Amino acid sequence: MRSSERRPPVARGVLARRGVRGAAPGLGITLAFAVVALAVAACGSTPSTPSASLGTLAGPNSPSAVPPPSASAAIAASTDPAGSSAATSSSSTAWTATASLLRVRLPTALSRAVVATDGGTVLVIGGLSASGTTGAILRIDPATRAMSRVGQLSAPVHDAAGAPFNGSWLVIGGGRTVAVASVQRVAIGGSRAVSALVGSLPAARADGAAVAAGGRVLVVGGGRAGVPDGTVLATGDGVHFARLGRLAVPVRYGAVAALDGAVYVVGGSTTGGDTNAIQRIDLATGIARLIGRLPQAVSQATAFVLDGHLLIAGGMHAGRPTTAILALDPASGRTRTVGRLPEAVADAGVAVIGGTAYLVGGETGTAYLASVIAVR
Repeated sequence: MRSSERRPPVARGVLARRGVRGAAPGLGITLAFAVVALAVAACGSTPSTPSASLGTLAGPNSPSAVPPPSASAAIAASTDPAGSSAATSSSSTAWTATASLLRVRLPTALSRAVVATDGGTVLVIGGLSASGTTGAILRIDPATRAMSRVGQLSAPVHDAAGAPFNGSWLVIGGGRTVAVASVQRVAIGGSRAVSALVGSLPAARADGAAVAAGGRVLVVGGGRAGVPDGTVLATGDGVHFARLGRLAVPVRYGAVAALDGAVYVVGGSTTGGDTNAIQRIDLATGIARLIGRLPQAVSQATAFVLDGHLLIAGGMHAGRPTTAILALDPASGRTRTVGRLPEAVADAGVAVIGGTAYLVGGETGTAYLASVIAVR
């Protein structure tokens, strides 16, 4: 998360590197909910072109710069019979993913939001736009394409971590101009979402992720002032957080998802730059081990589980957004390409409903995005 609030984009500008961003852009578990929080590296950067809880605000976050991607970074999308653009993998293996742009768009291009689910609808909580950090809570119905504003965070944040908890959602940390330690709880009642501050993390943290696994919520990755915090935290009540373990490679902006009794952390940003490390955290012991390597270093990607497959979509490589959808084999630690996104994107939030994952918003390195991508 960046240390400064994002400013409106300037033509062809460069996105500041992640952190609790607020100035320029580069935090799915099922259970009726699926999300990965997108976090901010130095607390608040903005793309130069378009761009309840535990609660104490704390800790500075400093930004770093990310080179803008070229227009050629995005792949051309074809049009499917339903009128959405689709991209499919030519992988020789049996299972592949198909991704398409939905005919629904956010009212404002947005990145680094917590994306969640409420029944068959998608919730978009907070995030970062060209106007700065927002506290708006939006609801999207993928079936009808209806979109509405249903609430407001108690404390607007972007680059927060988010996970389902006891029929509600926890929005953990994040930041606005600096990283914060606040924990907010968002409860949905009918057509309204209500937010409340419920507690605070042991230390301010942004640019991380949270997952619901093993009856607890884990907070993984992230940090403040551009420095990764390798401590893995766990809570069983949404208010008190304890140390579960420590990452083998501390990262911010890692892609995080849980599958079969373990949590996987793919890629991310270290103090020495982006990494290709694939880490697995054992939920029983809290021990994190390096189990493999990506073909290339990636940060700001989005991880989720779909049809039993752990997928990693998009992200930044060498300062440019990617379109790749990778599948991770937990047994071998290897990945393979199983699909392509219809547009290059980093920092997208994700919600899984049934057999479809919805990637919402994100950024390209020069612009924020208002698109919604369905991956099946």
